[in-house]
Amino acid sequence: MLLLALYTNAALGEIVTLAYILTYLLTDVTCLALSLALLVRMSSDLGHSPDGEALRCVACAYLSYLVVDFLWFFTGYALVPVPASVAFAVSALSLFLLPYMYYRWLVYVEVMLESRLLQSRAVRIACRLALLSCVVALVDSWWTGAVFYVDEAGLFQHGPYYMLVLAPSLLFVAVSFASILACIARVRSRIRSLRCLNLMLCGLGPLVAGFSLVVAGVSGIGSLGMLWAVVMAFLSRQRADISLDALTGLNNRSRADDYFESLSLEVSVDNPIHVYICDLNHFKRINDEFGYAAGDKALLSVASALRMVVEDVGGLVARWGGDEFVLIRTGPTAGTVVAESLANDALKAACEHDGLDFTLTLCMGSTDVCDSRTSLDEAVARADKVLYDRKMLFRKRSAFSKEGEK
Repeated sequence: MLLLALYTNAALGEIVTLAYILTYLLTDVTCLALSLALLVRMSSDLGHSPDGEALRCVACAYLSYLVVDFLWFFTGYALVPVPASVAFAVSALSLFLLPYMYYRWLVYVEVMLESRLLQSRAVRIACRLALLSCVVALVDSWWTGAVFYVDEAGLFQHGPYYMLVLAPSLLFVAVSFASILACIARVRSRIRSLRCLNLMLCGLGPLVAGFSLVVAGVSGIGSLGMLWAVVMAFLSRQRADISLDALTGLNNRSRADDYFESLSLEVSVDNPIHVYICDLNHFKRINDEFGYAAGDKALLSVASALRMVVEDVGGLVARWGGDEFVLIRTGPTAGTVVAESLANDALKAACEHDGLDFTLTLCMGSTDVCDSRTSLDEAVARADKVLYDRKMLFRKRSAFSKEGEK
Protein backbone atom coordinates (compact mmCIF):
# COMPACT_ATOMS: atom_id res chain seq x y z
CA MET A 1 0.00 0.00 0.00
CA LEU A 2 2.86 2.36 0.81
CA LEU A 3 4.50 1.80 -2.57
CA LEU A 4 1.16 2.34 -4.27
CA ALA A 5 0.71 5.61 -2.38
CA LEU A 6 4.23 6.66 -3.30
CA TYR A 7 3.64 5.97 -6.98
CA THR A 8 0.29 7.74 -6.88
CA ASN A 9 1.61 10.87 -5.21
CA ALA A 10 4.74 10.93 -7.36
CA ALA A 11 2.44 11.13 -10.34
CA LEU A 12 0.49 14.06 -8.85
CA GLY A 13 3.24 16.62 -9.33
CA GLU A 14 6.80 17.31 -10.30
CA ILE A 15 8.01 18.54 -6.90
CA VAL A 16 9.79 15.38 -5.85
CA THR A 17 10.62 12.09 -7.43
CA LEU A 18 9.92 8.63 -6.13
CA ALA A 19 13.64 7.99 -5.66
CA TYR A 20 14.00 11.13 -3.53
CA ILE A 21 11.03 10.17 -1.36
CA LEU A 22 12.33 6.65 -0.77
CA THR A 23 15.83 7.97 0.02
CA TYR A 24 14.40 10.54 2.44
CA LEU A 25 12.35 7.85 4.18
CA LEU A 26 15.23 5.40 4.52
CA THR A 27 17.56 8.14 5.77
CA ASP A 28 15.12 9.23 8.47
CA VAL A 29 14.39 5.67 9.60
CA THR A 30 18.09 4.80 9.80
CA CYS A 31 18.98 7.98 11.70
CA LEU A 32 16.00 7.52 14.00
CA ALA A 33 17.01 3.97 14.94
CA LEU A 34 20.67 4.89 15.50
CA SER A 35 19.92 8.04 17.51
CA LEU A 36 17.48 6.17 19.76
CA ALA A 37 20.11 3.50 20.44
CA LEU A 38 22.70 6.19 21.18
CA LEU A 39 20.39 8.02 23.57
CA VAL A 40 19.80 4.80 25.50
CA ARG A 41 23.55 4.28 25.79
CA MET A 42 24.10 7.89 26.82
CA SER A 43 21.62 7.54 29.66
CA SER A 44 23.77 4.86 31.25
CA ASP A 45 27.30 5.81 30.15
CA LEU A 46 27.63 9.60 30.38
CA GLY A 47 26.79 10.22 34.04
CA HIS A 48 25.72 13.70 35.17
CA SER A 49 28.69 15.85 34.18
CA PRO A 50 27.92 19.17 32.40
CA ASP A 51 29.28 17.93 29.07
CA GLY A 52 27.36 14.66 29.41
CA GLU A 53 24.11 16.51 30.09
CA ALA A 54 24.78 18.87 27.16
CA LEU A 55 25.39 15.96 24.78
CA ARG A 56 22.18 14.27 25.97
CA CYS A 57 20.28 17.49 25.22
CA VAL A 58 21.73 17.45 21.69
CA ALA A 59 20.65 13.84 21.24
CA CYS A 60 17.14 14.55 22.58
CA ALA A 61 16.70 17.57 20.29
CA TYR A 62 17.98 15.53 17.35
CA LEU A 63 15.66 12.62 18.13
CA SER A 64 12.69 14.99 18.45
CA TYR A 65 13.53 16.52 15.07
CA LEU A 66 13.76 13.07 13.46
CA VAL A 67 10.40 11.96 14.86
CA VAL A 68 8.64 15.11 13.63
CA ASP A 69 10.50 14.98 10.32
CA PHE A 70 9.35 11.38 9.88
CA LEU A 71 5.75 12.49 10.42
CA TRP A 72 6.31 15.39 8.03
CA PHE A 73 7.38 12.91 5.37
CA PHE A 74 3.84 11.56 5.24
CA THR A 75 1.98 14.85 5.74
CA GLY A 76 4.25 17.08 3.64
CA TYR A 77 3.99 14.81 0.62
CA ALA A 78 0.30 14.08 1.30
CA LEU A 79 0.92 10.34 1.55
CA VAL A 80 -1.55 10.23 4.43
CA PRO A 81 -4.66 12.44 4.22
CA VAL A 82 -4.79 14.77 7.23
CA PRO A 83 -6.49 18.13 7.87
CA ALA A 84 -4.58 21.15 6.59
CA SER A 85 -4.12 22.39 10.17
CA VAL A 86 -2.37 19.15 11.17
CA ALA A 87 -0.11 19.23 8.11
CA PHE A 88 0.75 22.85 8.86
CA ALA A 89 1.50 22.15 12.55
CA VAL A 90 3.80 19.23 11.73
CA SER A 91 5.67 21.27 9.12
CA ALA A 92 6.04 24.26 11.46
CA LEU A 93 7.31 22.11 14.30
CA SER A 94 9.84 20.44 12.00
CA LEU A 95 11.15 23.79 10.80
CA PHE A 96 11.48 25.05 14.38
CA LEU A 97 13.25 21.94 15.72
CA LEU A 98 15.93 22.26 13.06
CA PRO A 99 17.50 25.52 14.40
CA TYR A 100 16.79 24.41 17.98
CA MET A 101 18.82 21.26 17.34
CA TYR A 102 21.74 23.34 16.10
CA TYR A 103 21.36 25.66 19.11
CA ARG A 104 21.76 22.67 21.43
CA TRP A 105 24.91 21.75 19.51
CA LEU A 106 26.25 25.26 20.09
CA VAL A 107 25.60 24.87 23.83
CA TYR A 108 27.44 21.52 23.84
CA VAL A 109 30.46 23.03 22.05
CA GLU A 110 30.61 25.93 24.52
CA VAL A 111 30.45 23.52 27.46
CA MET A 112 33.23 21.38 26.00
CA LEU A 113 35.40 24.45 25.39
CA GLU A 114 34.57 25.82 28.85
CA SER A 115 33.76 29.04 27.06
CA ARG A 116 31.93 31.92 28.69
CA LEU A 117 30.27 33.03 25.46
CA LEU A 118 26.80 31.81 26.41
CA GLN A 119 27.20 33.28 29.89
CA SER A 120 26.95 36.70 28.28
CA ARG A 121 23.44 38.04 28.70
CA ALA A 122 23.57 39.72 25.29
CA VAL A 123 24.49 36.47 23.56
CA ARG A 124 21.79 34.50 25.38
CA ILE A 125 19.18 37.08 24.44
CA ALA A 126 20.36 37.04 20.81
CA CYS A 127 20.03 33.24 20.65
CA ARG A 128 16.55 33.30 22.17
CA LEU A 129 15.45 36.11 19.87
CA ALA A 130 16.67 34.08 16.88
CA LEU A 131 14.58 31.09 17.98
CA LEU A 132 11.62 33.31 18.86
CA SER A 133 11.75 34.95 15.42
CA CYS A 134 11.44 31.47 13.89
CA VAL A 135 8.35 30.78 15.95
CA VAL A 136 6.74 34.10 15.00
CA ALA A 137 7.51 33.65 11.30
CA LEU A 138 6.17 30.08 11.28
CA VAL A 139 2.95 31.00 13.06
CA ASP A 140 2.47 34.00 10.76
CA SER A 141 2.75 31.68 7.74
CA TRP A 142 -0.66 30.20 8.58
CA TRP A 143 -2.18 33.42 7.28
CA THR A 144 0.48 34.81 4.96
CA GLY A 145 2.35 31.77 3.63
CA ALA A 146 5.55 33.80 3.97
CA VAL A 147 7.73 30.85 5.06
CA PHE A 148 5.67 27.91 3.78
CA TYR A 149 2.11 26.84 3.07
CA VAL A 150 0.08 23.71 2.38
CA ASP A 151 -1.50 23.79 -1.08
CA GLU A 152 -4.91 22.48 -2.12
CA ALA A 153 -3.45 19.04 -2.82
CA GLY A 154 -2.11 18.90 0.74
CA LEU A 155 1.52 19.26 -0.36
CA PHE A 156 4.15 21.31 1.48
CA GLN A 157 5.31 24.36 -0.51
CA HIS A 158 8.09 26.88 0.18
CA GLY A 159 7.10 30.50 0.73
CA PRO A 160 9.11 33.54 -0.44
CA TYR A 161 10.89 33.84 2.93
CA TYR A 162 11.54 30.14 3.49
CA MET A 163 15.32 30.55 3.68
CA LEU A 164 15.10 33.27 6.33
CA VAL A 165 13.70 30.88 8.91
CA LEU A 166 16.64 28.54 8.25
CA ALA A 167 19.23 31.29 8.78
CA PRO A 168 19.46 30.77 12.60
CA SER A 169 20.55 27.17 11.93
CA LEU A 170 23.52 28.38 9.94
CA LEU A 171 24.23 31.08 12.53
CA PHE A 172 24.41 28.61 15.42
CA VAL A 173 26.62 26.23 13.44
CA ALA A 174 28.94 29.03 12.31
CA VAL A 175 29.32 30.43 15.85
CA SER A 176 30.10 27.00 17.28
CA PHE A 177 32.73 26.35 14.61
CA ALA A 178 34.24 29.82 15.10
CA SER A 179 34.48 29.17 18.86
CA ILE A 180 36.42 25.97 18.21
CA LEU A 181 38.84 27.73 15.88
CA ALA A 182 39.32 30.56 18.40
CA CYS A 183 40.08 28.03 21.13
CA ILE A 184 42.64 26.24 18.94
CA ALA A 185 44.38 29.54 18.25
CA ARG A 186 44.36 30.54 21.94
CA VAL A 187 45.39 27.44 23.90
CA ARG A 188 48.98 26.35 24.34
CA SER A 189 48.35 22.91 25.77
CA ARG A 190 48.94 20.17 23.21
CA ILE A 191 46.34 17.93 24.83
CA ARG A 192 43.72 20.65 24.88
CA SER A 193 44.50 21.52 21.25
CA LEU A 194 43.92 17.90 20.27
CA ARG A 195 40.57 17.95 22.06
CA CYS A 196 39.59 21.08 20.17
CA LEU A 197 40.60 19.47 16.88
CA ASN A 198 38.53 16.42 17.73
CA LEU A 199 35.57 18.66 18.53
CA MET A 200 36.07 20.42 15.20
CA LEU A 201 35.95 17.03 13.48
CA CYS A 202 32.64 16.32 15.23
CA GLY A 203 31.32 19.70 14.08
CA LEU A 204 32.05 19.10 10.40
CA GLY A 205 28.75 17.26 10.03
CA PRO A 206 26.55 20.13 11.29
CA LEU A 207 28.66 22.65 9.37
CA VAL A 208 28.27 20.88 6.02
CA ALA A 209 24.60 20.16 6.72
CA GLY A 210 23.89 23.76 7.72
CA PHE A 211 25.45 25.24 4.60
CA SER A 212 23.78 22.63 2.36
CA LEU A 213 20.46 23.44 3.95
CA VAL A 214 20.66 27.21 3.54
CA VAL A 215 22.65 27.47 0.32
CA ALA A 216 21.22 24.54 -1.64
CA GLY A 217 17.97 23.94 0.25
CA VAL A 218 18.88 20.27 0.82
CA SER A 219 17.14 19.33 4.07
CA GLY A 220 17.70 15.57 4.11
CA ILE A 221 21.43 15.98 4.71
CA GLY A 222 20.68 17.72 8.01
CA SER A 223 19.75 14.37 9.57
CA LEU A 224 23.00 12.77 8.43
CA GLY A 225 25.11 15.75 9.46
CA MET A 226 23.83 15.80 13.03
CA LEU A 227 24.04 11.99 13.25
CA TRP A 228 27.74 12.31 12.43
CA ALA A 229 28.17 14.92 15.18
CA VAL A 230 26.32 12.93 17.85
CA VAL A 231 28.05 9.64 17.06
CA MET A 232 31.53 11.19 16.90
CA ALA A 233 30.97 13.20 20.10
CA PHE A 234 29.73 10.10 21.94
CA LEU A 235 32.67 7.96 20.78
CA SER A 236 35.06 10.75 21.69
CA ARG A 237 33.53 10.97 25.15
CA GLN A 238 33.86 7.23 25.67
CA ARG A 239 37.54 7.34 24.65
CA ALA A 240 38.12 10.31 26.94
CA ASP A 241 36.53 8.54 29.91
CA ILE A 242 39.43 6.09 29.85
CA SER A 243 41.93 8.85 30.60
CA LEU A 244 39.82 11.45 32.44
CA ASP A 245 38.90 11.92 36.07
CA ALA A 246 35.18 11.34 36.50
CA LEU A 247 34.50 14.33 38.78
CA THR A 248 36.72 17.13 37.49
CA GLY A 249 37.12 16.13 33.85
CA LEU A 250 40.88 16.58 34.19
CA ASN A 251 43.37 13.95 33.08
CA ASN A 252 43.82 11.03 35.45
CA ARG A 253 47.04 9.44 36.72
CA SER A 254 47.20 7.03 33.80
CA ARG A 255 47.09 9.87 31.28
CA ALA A 256 49.67 11.83 33.32
CA ASP A 257 52.00 8.82 33.24
CA ASP A 258 51.69 8.53 29.47
CA TYR A 259 52.34 12.24 28.98
CA PHE A 260 55.36 12.18 31.31
CA GLU A 261 56.83 9.18 29.47
CA SER A 262 56.41 10.93 26.12
CA LEU A 263 58.34 13.95 27.44
CA SER A 264 61.02 11.72 28.98
CA LEU A 265 62.19 10.70 25.51
CA GLU A 266 63.80 14.11 25.00
CA VAL A 267 64.59 15.10 28.59
CA SER A 268 68.03 16.50 29.43
CA VAL A 269 69.72 19.01 31.69
CA ASP A 270 69.01 21.71 29.11
CA ASN A 271 65.45 20.47 28.57
CA PRO A 272 64.10 19.37 31.98
CA ILE A 273 60.55 18.34 32.79
CA HIS A 274 58.91 20.56 35.42
CA VAL A 275 56.59 18.63 37.75
CA TYR A 276 54.32 20.54 40.15
CA ILE A 277 52.00 19.07 42.76
CA CYS A 278 49.40 21.19 44.52
CA ASP A 279 47.14 20.53 47.46
CA LEU A 280 43.99 22.38 48.53
CA ASN A 281 44.19 24.06 51.93
CA HIS A 282 41.61 23.13 54.59
CA PHE A 283 39.76 20.76 52.23
CA LYS A 284 38.61 18.54 55.11
CA ARG A 285 37.15 21.57 56.87
CA ILE A 286 35.14 22.42 53.74
CA ASN A 287 33.67 18.90 53.68
CA ASP A 288 32.92 18.99 57.41
CA GLU A 289 31.35 22.45 57.51
CA PHE A 290 29.63 22.68 54.12
CA GLY A 291 29.14 19.04 53.11
CA TYR A 292 30.63 16.79 50.47
CA ALA A 293 28.67 18.45 47.67
CA ALA A 294 30.47 21.71 48.49
CA GLY A 295 33.73 19.77 48.51
CA ASP A 296 33.01 18.55 44.99
CA LYS A 297 32.31 22.12 43.88
CA ALA A 298 35.61 23.19 45.41
CA LEU A 299 37.47 20.53 43.43
CA LEU A 300 35.72 21.64 40.25
CA SER A 301 36.82 25.22 40.88
CA VAL A 302 40.41 24.06 41.40
CA ALA A 303 40.21 22.10 38.15
CA SER A 304 38.93 25.17 36.31
CA ALA A 305 41.72 27.30 37.78
CA LEU A 306 44.46 24.84 36.83
CA ARG A 307 43.08 24.64 33.29
CA MET A 308 43.49 28.41 33.07
CA VAL A 309 47.09 28.11 34.27
CA VAL A 310 47.84 25.40 31.70
CA GLU A 311 46.35 27.54 28.93
CA ASP A 312 48.82 30.28 29.89
CA VAL A 313 51.98 28.21 30.45
CA GLY A 314 51.26 25.01 28.52
CA GLY A 315 51.60 21.41 29.70
CA LEU A 316 49.19 18.90 31.20
CA VAL A 317 47.24 19.00 34.44
CA ALA A 318 45.86 15.87 36.11
CA ARG A 319 44.07 14.95 39.29
CA TRP A 320 46.50 12.88 41.30
CA GLY A 321 44.06 11.83 44.01
CA GLY A 322 41.74 13.42 46.58
CA ASP A 323 42.50 17.15 46.56
CA GLU A 324 45.96 16.76 45.01
CA PHE A 325 46.68 17.81 41.43
CA VAL A 326 49.76 17.47 39.25
CA LEU A 327 50.95 19.80 36.50
CA ILE A 328 53.62 18.60 34.03
CA ARG A 329 55.31 20.84 31.50
CA THR A 330 58.56 21.72 29.75
CA GLY A 331 60.01 25.04 28.66
CA PRO A 332 60.90 28.08 30.78
CA THR A 333 60.82 27.22 34.45
CA ALA A 334 58.72 28.95 37.09
CA GLY A 335 59.76 28.64 40.72
CA THR A 336 57.49 27.09 43.32
CA VAL A 337 56.49 30.43 44.84
CA VAL A 338 55.72 32.01 41.46
CA ALA A 339 53.77 28.96 40.27
CA GLU A 340 51.82 28.84 43.54
CA SER A 341 50.97 32.54 43.22
CA LEU A 342 49.74 32.10 39.63
CA ALA A 343 47.62 29.13 40.64
CA ASN A 344 46.05 30.98 43.58
CA ASP A 345 45.24 33.99 41.41
CA ALA A 346 43.49 31.72 38.92
CA LEU A 347 41.73 29.92 41.78
CA LYS A 348 40.44 33.21 43.18
CA ALA A 349 38.97 34.10 39.76
CA ALA A 350 37.43 30.62 39.42
CA CYS A 351 35.80 30.85 42.88
CA GLU A 352 34.30 34.24 42.05
CA HIS A 353 33.00 32.90 38.74
CA ASP A 354 31.51 29.80 40.39
CA GLY A 355 29.96 31.82 43.21
CA LEU A 356 31.37 29.72 46.06
CA ASP A 357 30.43 30.58 49.64
CA PHE A 358 33.99 30.10 50.85
CA THR A 359 37.53 31.11 49.85
CA LEU A 360 39.94 28.55 48.45
CA THR A 361 43.74 28.58 48.44
CA LEU A 362 46.31 25.94 47.59
CA CYS A 363 49.94 25.17 48.27
CA MET A 364 52.36 23.86 45.67
CA GLY A 365 55.61 21.94 45.47
CA SER A 366 57.79 21.36 42.43
CA THR A 367 60.82 19.58 41.07
CA ASP A 368 62.75 19.36 37.80
CA VAL A 369 63.46 16.05 36.10
CA CYS A 370 66.61 15.82 33.97
CA ASP A 371 67.07 12.03 33.82
CA SER A 372 64.92 9.85 31.54
CA ARG A 373 65.16 7.01 34.09
CA THR A 374 63.16 9.01 36.65
CA SER A 375 59.52 7.94 36.88
CA LEU A 376 56.59 10.26 37.46
CA ASP A 377 55.98 8.69 40.89
CA GLU A 378 59.54 9.51 41.89
CA ALA A 379 59.22 13.07 40.60
CA VAL A 380 55.94 13.59 42.44
CA ALA A 381 57.50 12.21 45.64
CA ARG A 382 60.29 14.80 45.37
CA ALA A 383 57.83 17.60 44.65
CA ASP A 384 55.69 16.41 47.56
CA LYS A 385 58.54 17.11 49.99
CA VAL A 386 58.62 20.72 48.80
CA LEU A 387 54.82 20.81 49.09
CA TYR A 388 55.08 19.64 52.71
CA ASP A 389 57.39 22.55 53.55
CA ARG A 390 55.01 24.98 51.83
CA LYS A 391 52.05 23.55 53.80
CA MET A 392 53.94 23.97 57.09
CA LEU A 393 54.75 27.58 56.20
CA PHE A 394 51.10 28.20 55.30
CA ARG A 395 49.91 26.80 58.63
CA LYS A 396 52.39 28.94 60.57
CA ARG A 397 51.21 32.04 58.73
CA SER A 398 47.58 31.12 59.37
CA ALA A 399 48.26 30.61 63.08
CA PHE A 400 50.14 33.92 63.24
CA SER A 401 47.21 35.71 61.54
CA LYS A 402 44.77 34.27 64.06
CA GLU A 403 46.93 35.38 66.97
CA GLY A 404 47.14 38.86 65.48
CA GLU A 405 43.35 39.02 65.25
CA LYS A 406 43.06 38.15 68.94
